[in-house]
Amino acid sequence: MQPTGIRLHVIVSSAAAHSRLPAADGGRSVLCVMKIRELTFGVLPLFLALLAFVPALAQKPSSSDLVLRGRVRSIRHVLSYSNSVKFDVDLDIDFVNVGTQPIVFLSPQQEPQAEIFQVEGIALALSKLQAETYPYGWDIWARGMFTSISTAPEYGEVARRLDQSSPPPDLTRVLRSRESWTWRTTVALWFEAHTVTAYVNRTPSPSDLGWDVIGKIGTPLWMRLRYSVWSHNLQRADRNLRARLQKRWRNAGYLIVEPELDTQAIELRLNEVKLNDSP
Repeated sequence: MQPTGIRLHVIVSSAAAHSRLPAADGGRSVLCVMKIRELTFGVLPLFLALLAFVPALAQKPSSSDLVLRGRVRSIRHVLSYSNSVKFDVDLDIDFVNVGTQPIVFLSPQQEPQAEIFQVEGIALALSKLQAETYPYGWDIWARGMFTSISTAPEYGEVARRLDQSSPPPDLTRVLRSRESWTWRTTVALWFEAHTVTAYVNRTPSPSDLGWDVIGKIGTPLWMRLRYSVWSHNLQRADRNLRARLQKRWRNAGYLIVEPELDTQAIELRLNEVKLNDSP
């Protein structure tokens, strides 16, 4: 009796093996194998090309695509009082687009009165690993700077200038994939001259060491900065602005709408700075 269906066989690459396939089905098994091989050789290159292309299409942009990497250019001891010590740290902050699509962000060089890229927090740790550990529990010194709620007209004016059909070049920057831009800026570090002890157990707070301790550390420290990008006052001026612009500017790039952005850990060689005489 002749089989009524096409018999399935393991496909092998050897032509000799094909010649040994059963012929009880009238040679249809051999023909099936040949057709499958022709189809495989024709479709495989196209499939591999699509496989390499699909991940780029599937990757959605996010705020993590914008990485802030910092380098210290110089550290200057500004003053020392009986109760405090101040340093100015000159920095190069590299804004790097590590994603696959263009991104848009507010330019830190514009409108300081609207608190765009204002330092909101500074923290120091003993090692890079500790500085980048989340949640942050290894800080030896940390400070937060917050602005009060305000309805001043400059916030509404900046919101109005941002509310355009495309990113205004005087207030924003656009980075293509793998592109970077460097911002030169300065941050101030104020240390208490003496470590303040807690009132309860009389032990220092882990993130509140004074210069009497930090100044004796003989190795580089690691600093993180947190910048306020969309301040709460700017958001109050137009509560729907960020979502509206992210949708409207999508052809130009992905708009970073997170209120704050953190830098990666920055090496800080305070141990090499010579203190000047007190003014």
